Amino acid sequence: MSYQRGITWLGGDDNLSEINRIFNLACLIGALFCFLSAVESWMASLSPFLVAGNIFYTIVLVFAYYFSRFRGKFNISRIISIITLFVVYFPALWFFNGGNESAIPYFIPLLVSFLTISVVGRRNTPGDHLVIFLIVILFCLEVVFFILINFRHPEWIYQYTDQATQEVDIVIGAVFAVIGNFMIILAAFNMYYRQLEKTEQLVFRDSMTGLYNHQYIVSNLEEEIDRSGRYQIPLSIIVLDVDNFKKVNDTYGHVMGDSVLKKVSKTIKSECRTIDKIGRYGGDEFLIVLPETCLDKAVVLARRLLESVESLALDETGKVTISLGIAQWKNEENASSFIERADDNLYEAKRAGRNRFIS
Repeated sequence: MSYQRGITWLGGDDNLSEINRIFNLACLIGALFCFLSAVESWMASLSPFLVAGNIFYTIVLVFAYYFSRFRGKFNISRIISIITLFVVYFPALWFFNGGNESAIPYFIPLLVSFLTISVVGRRNTPGDHLVIFLIVILFCLEVVFFILINFRHPEWIYQYTDQATQEVDIVIGAVFAVIGNFMIILAAFNMYYRQLEKTEQLVFRDSMTGLYNHQYIVSNLEEEIDRSGRYQIPLSIIVLDVDNFKKVNDTYGHVMGDSVLKKVSKTIKSECRTIDKIGRYGGDEFLIVLPETCLDKAVVLARRLLESVESLALDETGKVTISLGIAQWKNEENASSFIERADDNLYEAKRAGRNRFIS
């Protein structure tokens, strides 16, 4: 299982909201570090109440994860985790782990990250915003209150038995806090970029072929034209379509026609560079934008595309071929006239017998 698939499975299925999945991952990360803190506190012979508090919150987070991930109880899970954090876990950490003189101040950013993920939602109402604001204020007041107690009544706070134990506990606690916070933020960004990719698929991609759609590929061509004009670098395009594609649809049906388009799209993509942009221009017609490419190099690619598509194994429809029109950008030419020149060359290739390119 890859890292991405592991994160996706642990966070939850696509039927869960992104913030729900981030919360699930935060629960797992928090449970892991609470457990490790319990082990470290026990090995350092710190307060048994501290060990018990870490174990207790570990159990709370595991149950919160289970009910949120597998039972769909996201809201109740985050409410319980927030209340337990306020009422039990943070006070236990502060009073039984040394307060200001321990690693607890380093844990505050980690707790804030978890708290943020627990209270934020995608569609928060004004009432939700008020609740979030109150929760943040309450946590700030709790921290300030404990700091003041630490200064005014230090005897209420656990005291380390020796300096070496204190130093080791602070170092380990600080490392745990930094790594835990990093993992929570990483998980959040991982889910965020995953959602961006899904959005891109919906907005910029053709749903059938997975290539860029008409709107995006034309917009990209306009950007490349601006760049070529600014830096005086070559730019070429290829417009191509599948020969006799209407006959394929009429003879074998639209499902088979769609299958042909998918295979042709995959072949085109395999032959192009990563900087090239490929879009479905319309129907069975494709537009390839070739940045920093002169006409001669575009011709080389066109020849490879002809050979690759012709060699496709399509048992149901037999051999499929394509025709291509190639053009290199001229100064002051806009996208529309640029595409029109390549399109004229495409139809010239069709009139000349198909399965060829004209440049």
